[in-house]
Amino acid sequence: MKLVDKKEMENLIGKLDTLDDQHKEFLKNRWLHYLLWWDERSRGSKWKYYTLRSIVITGGSVIPLLVGLHVSGRSSTFIQAMTVVLSLMIAIGAGLEEFFVSARFGGKRGQRPNI
Repeated sequence: MKLVDKKEMENLIGKLDTLDDQHKEFLKNRWLHYLLWWDERSRGSKWKYYTLRSIVITGGSVIPLLVGLHVSGRSSTFIQAMTVVLSLMIAIGAGLEEFFVSARFGGKRGQRPNI
């Protein structure tokens, strides 16, 4: 779902009476272009975030089931391997989520200390 409607924004810019045509064109070509670009990026980031969260939540719910299964023979080896792989996916997904979220929203990585 798009957050910004291009036609609606162009109509709003066209209704600005205090600006001349040159400034209106500048708003359409520069500001609106960047607004639409950020809208596209935000939707992509939202999809990535929800994908990582889905892996962590779903995998975190399935792991207790896999650990609790008591199966013997070749199935036992397969279940153990699936548990290890799923645990690894959950750990990587949770780590990436934490890294990207804290790096963008309030993380202190890369900031110099106040002297």
